[in-house]
Amino acid sequence: MTLTAKALASLLARAYSAEFSEAQIIAETLLYTADDDIWGALFNLMKDNEIHRIMIEEAVELLGFDVKSFKEYAIETIGIKKYDFSEEYITEILNEILKWEVWAQKYYSQLLNFDFSEISKELGDEPVNRIKYILKELVAWETKHVEIIEGLLSQK
Repeated sequence: MTLTAKALASLLARAYSAEFSEAQIIAETLLYTADDDIWGALFNLMKDNEIHRIMIEEAVELLGFDVKSFKEYAIETIGIKKYDFSEEYITEILNEILKWEVWAQKYYSQLLNFDFSEISKELGDEPVNRIKYILKELVAWETKHVEIIEGLLSQK
């Protein structure tokens, strides 16, 4: 396994951990809002976080890594950020979620700029093209999420 593939897997572990952390923030936020529009939008974002983690798992498998070990690495090494929003207002929470969405959008965009040439030599073009497709999809989803959160914030 090349160092490049290992580096990409490690970077994907950070994204995996971030997706999990954001889902935790959203789950906590759902306890503090009675607004049905916000509740529904955030629930859908949380669902998307779960899908994003599955997409990342697929990319990691394509790189030749064991998903179970990857998950353990992502959670233990990178960690999951904990929040306590019991004293905060919904606008502040939405702003925090927006930070995570913007971060993810930029992060996945940067991963698209990754030098895949070594990985292509080792694994072939098909897995690399699939990984790039996954990353493009993640950028598109995160762009949509930024718009959703910005829309919710504009209503406040």
